[in-house]
Amino acid sequence: MLRSLIVAAATLTACASGGSGAPAAAPAPAQAAPAAAPARVAGPAAPAPVNPVGSFEFATEVNGSPMKGTLSIAGSPGAYSGKIASDVLPEMPITSVTVDGQLMKLVADTPNGAVTVSLAFTGVNFTGNWELAGQSGSMAGKRTK
Repeated sequence: MLRSLIVAAATLTACASGGSGAPAAAPAPAQAAPAAAPARVAGPAAPAPVNPVGSFEFATEVNGSPMKGTLSIAGSPGAYSGKIASDVLPEMPITSVTVDGQLMKLVADTPNGAVTVSLAFTGVNFTGNWELAGQSGSMAGKRTK
């Protein structure tokens, strides 16, 4: 009987080790899953393009003299109109307005030719410049309506 138990134990051991008589090899360790790529954090959304329709106050200098005025723009894309009014020069009709993000460019007629005004907005405030017949100057202001 002891012999039967020893044979049975040897048979079980041989079966458990794949029949080779050698102890069973430990299973290969599972490979770790690759680390997930970090999630992209979206930056702040770009602000909506400037709406040129409204009224804007500005200050600049012309020939070394301070000048204050307003830009008034009405209409819709491709059909904007308006005027530039100041405390120094006659009213100037706006003939063209274009917007690219936070940049607005407008052209107005003057007795001395077309004046081009380029403005960069941050919220309701803007800075920019104007050019007319070889002259130029900086300007700053804000939206009032």
